[in-house]
Amino acid sequence: MVLPGIQALFGFQWIAFFNQRFTDLTHTYQSLHLAATAVVAISAALLMTPAAYHRAARSKAISEHFISLSTRLILSGMFCLSLGIATDFFVISSFVVNSLPLCFGLASMIWLVLIALWFAYPVITARTTNSNGN
Repeated sequence: MVLPGIQALFGFQWIAFFNQRFTDLTHTYQSLHLAATAVVAISAALLMTPAAYHRAARSKAISEHFISLSTRLILSGMFCLSLGIATDFFVISSFVVNSLPLCFGLASMIWLVLIALWFAYPVITARTTNSNGN
């Protein structure tokens, strides 16, 4: 489910490099966008690795090792994706907001929301479900 969104985001990130306004950014913001693009590429690689590993190494069976490995890779990919989105949000907000601390605050808020929804909420829900015996 996540991979098509990453692919679309990655495509838009690449388009930005060839956009005429990209040269209006300072070298620092251009570098931040490059870093965000790299982190999103790493995220895509981490999210695709379980499928590639399963096809290449274990196409006939699903083991505890595979489930554990897949979980770690997917969570790592989601973490990288949250960093890429927040970093690009910081760069984009600099077009609208003329305050570095406010841009940082907005990007941090986006990152915290993603972390809360993708990591904290599932853990809290699992603990609540387990403690209720469901």
